[in-house]
Amino acid sequence: MAQTKNRIYKLFFLVWLHKKIKLFNMNRIQDNVVSMIKLVDTTMTDNLQVWENIKPIANQVTQLKKKLSIIDSLSVKQADNSSIGLTALKSKHLEIMLSQGYEIALKIRGYARVNNDVELLSAVDYSESRFKMGPVNDLINRCKIVVKVGRENLSKLKDYKVSAASLNALEASIQLMDPISSKRDQHRTERTTITANISTILSETRELLDITDDLVRGLVEDKDFIKTYFKARELKEVGSRAKKENKKTE
Repeated sequence: MAQTKNRIYKLFFLVWLHKKIKLFNMNRIQDNVVSMIKLVDTTMTDNLQVWENIKPIANQVTQLKKKLSIIDSLSVKQADNSSIGLTALKSKHLEIMLSQGYEIALKIRGYARVNNDVELLSAVDYSESRFKMGPVNDLINRCKIVVKVGRENLSKLKDYKVSAASLNALEASIQLMDPISSKRDQHRTERTTITANISTILSETRELLDITDDLVRGLVEDKDFIKTYFKARELKEVGSRAKKENKKTE
């Protein structure tokens, strides 16, 4: 039985690890493609005299620069919508809220046990680890219940050091958590949308470059430029069509 559980845990770990590696590789590949696109743009700019009078190529370069401008803009927005800072802020306030909530719950639990109040005890009967465990929304609701039962029984809880001030402080922490959670989730949604847009633009740009490859090979007579162009296409796009194209020009 233990061996079976170990195999299951190992399987879950391998699936998780595969997803993490896949996610990392996708980001790395996108970064490499962007670097390649920028290098091609620089190569075209540095060799303007070779292609500026070849209208089909000039049109492609114009489109390339537009795509690159969009990619740069989306990359900035993607960075601006990072939820890392909000996550750290949320964790800090969550810790404060839970500490306040459990401290009050513990006092109410003491009263409920002494007075055999089964209904009140059921609302606050948590160990510290259990009180602080679960999805964020559940934790917030748990603390809301503590405020609710605390206020309903406030007159009985005076000797147990539960005060209106402590309940108000907990409620303030709860109210602070809600906008942080919403804003972080909003940033994550926007970041996901921007990432998808970047993927689409990159795909379109690579198609544009595929056409440019054919135009360079067919319309440009400067062999040194052709080699330089395909070297730029190959440099960061590992295993790509550009590598094959470079061999065709040799």
